[in-house]
Parts: sequence; structure tokens; C-alpha cells
Amino acid sequence: MSDRNIRILLWIASGTLLAAGAGIGLTCFLMEIEPPPPSEMEVASAFPTIEVRDDGPRKITKEDFKYVWAKPLRRPLVDPVAEEPKQEESPKPPPPVPSIRLDAQLIATLVDPDPAFAVAWFSYRNQTQKLGLNESIQGHPGEPRLIEIRDGQVTVELQGQPHALELAKSKVLVSHLHSSQQ
Repeated sequence: MSDRNIRILLWIASGTLLAAGAGIGLTCFLMEIEPPPPSEMEVASAFPTIEVRDDGPRKITKEDFKYVWAKPLRRPLVDPVAEEPKQEESPKPPPPVPSIRLDAQLIATLVDPDPAFAVAWFSYRNQTQKLGLNESIQGHPGEPRLIEIRDGQVTVELQGQPHALELAKSKVLVSHLHSSQQ
């Protein structure tokens, strides 16, 4: 296409767009876009409780909004379905806490004046575990926690209850004799 033909095509397109815009503007000007305002009679028939007066501005009072306040503005969008009244259930007692047996065996204790350094050895399922204060026996149901270590005896808390474990007499490895004679 030559430059001359392109220019002619652009002029034709511009003229067509200009004519279309002028036609749209003329159509909008000649046709009514908004309906005419309603007459006083139409307003009075649409709102029978409102009186139309031409006596100038007046003071607005609470009485002017009675018809609005009479409407339930905050109501559900649908009517509620009638439900049968539920019978109150008696409160169920809490389920019983299953009793867990402490199956660990105390092997040895190491007592120190500072309780943070005290240690106890336990045997559970053929595995030996070394525990300090507030540590739990690994793998045992209920996770029993060591709360006190004494010489040859420990206190373990299982399900909130303290249980005392002692060394078996045949398991005592070392015995200290405290005598006044040396």
C-alpha cells in the first residue's frame, strides 16, 4: 500500500469517527436520559403517611421518623425454622484416667549436695537410661518424671501421683559405711 492510500484511509477513518461521535452527542441531547420528576400527587400516593406541605422549612422531630422506627431493621434475612427444644443433657462425668503401671526399675543413684547434679539410672524394657531431676523416662507410657533423688531411693511422678522407687538389696553396687572410727 502506498503512502497516499494510507493517508486517504486515515482521513476516511477519522471522518467516520467524527461523524459517529457527533451522532451520539446529538442523540443524547435530543432524547430524555432521566425521567421527569414525579408530581406532588404521585409522591403523596407513594407515601400516604407523609404530608406534603409548602409552608417552608420546618423543624424535624422524632415524630417524623415513627414509620421508620416501627420497621424491624435488624432481622434475619429469612424466617427462622422452628426448632424442637433440646432436652438438657446431664453433664457426663469425665472419663476415667487409665491406670498406668510404673514398669521401670531403679538401678543406681548418685547423690550430690547440689540437687542439680544428682543422677539416677533406670532400666526400662532392657534399656538403661540416665536421668536428672525433672527428666522423663523415655518410651514409658504416661511419661513418668523424676522429681526427687535420694541415696538409694527416688520419687517419680506418674499421672500427678508420686511413686517411690527403691534399690533392691541385691542391686546395691557400692555401700558407704559412715563410722566414727577410722
